[in-house]
Amino acid sequence: MVLEVLEGLAANNLMYTAGLWALLSLIPLILVYLIRPKPKKQTIPALMFLMKEHAKSDKRSFFRRFVRDPLFLFQLIILIAFALAIAKPYITVTEDVFAEKTALVIDASGSSQVAVDGVSRFDRAIQIAKDSVGTSNAIIVISAVPELIADDIDATKAKDELDHIKPRDTPTNLFDSIIFAGNYVGEKDKVVVISDFIETSTQKDFNTAKNILESKGLIVDFVNLLDQEQTKAQNVGIVDLEVTEERTSVHIKNFNEANESVLLELEGANLTIKEIMVEPKAIEVVNFPTPDALSRFSIKTLSRDDFTLDNEVFISAPSMEAVPLLLISNSVSKYLSTALDVLETVAVQRGVPPKVPDISHNIIMISNVKQDLLLPGTMKNIRKQVDNGAALVIFAQKDLFDIDFEGLLPVERVDRSSPVFIEHQVYVAPTQQTSITEDINFGRVEKYLKVAPLDGTTTLASTTNNVSMVVMKSYGKGMVVYYGMMEDHSNFKLDIYYPVFWKRLFDMALKRQDMSELNFKTGKLLNLLEKQKIIAPFGKVEADTILLSHQGIYRGEERNFVANLASEDESNVNGEEEGDKIGVFAEEMTQREMIPFEITRYFIIGLLAVVFLELLWIKFRGDL
Repeated sequence: MVLEVLEGLAANNLMYTAGLWALLSLIPLILVYLIRPKPKKQTIPALMFLMKEHAKSDKRSFFRRFVRDPLFLFQLIILIAFALAIAKPYITVTEDVFAEKTALVIDASGSSQVAVDGVSRFDRAIQIAKDSVGTSNAIIVISAVPELIADDIDATKAKDELDHIKPRDTPTNLFDSIIFAGNYVGEKDKVVVISDFIETSTQKDFNTAKNILESKGLIVDFVNLLDQEQTKAQNVGIVDLEVTEERTSVHIKNFNEANESVLLELEGANLTIKEIMVEPKAIEVVNFPTPDALSRFSIKTLSRDDFTLDNEVFISAPSMEAVPLLLISNSVSKYLSTALDVLETVAVQRGVPPKVPDISHNIIMISNVKQDLLLPGTMKNIRKQVDNGAALVIFAQKDLFDIDFEGLLPVERVDRSSPVFIEHQVYVAPTQQTSITEDINFGRVEKYLKVAPLDGTTTLASTTNNVSMVVMKSYGKGMVVYYGMMEDHSNFKLDIYYPVFWKRLFDMALKRQDMSELNFKTGKLLNLLEKQKIIAPFGKVEADTILLSHQGIYRGEERNFVANLASEDESNVNGEEEGDKIGVFAEEMTQREMIPFEITRYFIIGLLAVVFLELLWIKFRGDL
């Protein structure tokens, strides 16, 4: 029975059991200690009594001499350790013990700000990450896009970096973040993903990402923050936002199991409805006229709300204050006049050459002017105003090329030897799709000037025989537009999109942004086209691209825009109802491969230590 137990222990803890034959070396050691030189006996009467008593004592302490002899014990331990070292002892450990580097993947998305039981998920994630640091570490943050915070840092530096991370206001991109983490660790290294595992940026399964890394020999641990919460999170939030020039719609969802009374507030305005009742799992839509410029809409519930990030949204719209427009004409077209009158974004002032008011307008239009009545000083003042940022629109007319436009005209006459007019009915179509020409049908023209655009211009529309009709050119800080469709010879003036065209053109000239260019979702990487200073919710930056990582107002040099979370998936802070994804990774969390870890080197180190102690003892005893 004893032998079977010993055989089991040897098989389970030794890689080379034949090495135990080295224990036979104990036999010579014991024999050496047993074989003593036989002492020569001499009779000394005075000592006979003491010698008899000593002989009895020697018989009783035969084995005690072995135990009390330090040198024997040292040599016994040395031989046993030597035999075990030959047998290659080992212990079984989990495979992550051998991880040389740890990648900490921390959820810092919008839902990480959920605070249940007085502690936010993000704070819990940071603490778990601190407890999981390794010898060498990489720190990756989960948001709409994965972010590398630090790489190849020790445990102390990693904990310091973790203290400085702040949560974002974005959707969650688990799949890409896990794959991204795999770039910073090698085979047998460890990836620890700490999240609530609510994937909102992609349809890809994060378990697939886990399997991909494990197929490369990496160790992947999922730590579910939902398991850390004792109670279910409560939330009523804004899950969608639609903003047009006329109307804004806010979608409010109740994720709770009971009816919720919700208070509404629009900063700087009075709402006709200030409180609504939202049924469980239902969505209510609140509509109101879009406010000018920047505004904030918020909600408040009377009960507990564990996720306050989705309780507000920000709205950005162009200022609807009318800008001054100067129309210079000796014969104003009624169609143009009507189109301008219906536009609320411009305040029209008229000038009849030679009498023209002081030119300080944002938009200037020259149409049907008499060349001999247009004073040279007028054009010089117009050029200065355009150079300072104004927009100038020049309409085609018969004597267009007889007027001195101070080099502002963006087209030139094609053939001076032939008639300036072409009398031939053709259609006009956009040459490229822009926000100005979208859905615009320019109709046809019967008579038009034979012109060609200058270098550095942009043609927005031309005839089917390739004659430019709408041409733009930048000049200084402003711009000049040539409009070649003369109203007496074109039917575009009758189209319902005629005033729409002018509004779009003015908006572009004034750099008035479309609603889609002012209102964004968080997590978007926004191209600003050129480097500029931005005052963001998280601080001041200077860049040509910016990641909208936080909800709020972004104040730029040319426009103010906003970013909002407004995500139903991210606001569903308790995750999927069925919990199918959670069940998969929760089951896998308990599985960890056990592998042998050889400890021969430690036996050898111990053996050398005992040899050293033996030498010290011999030296102390005076034998060395």
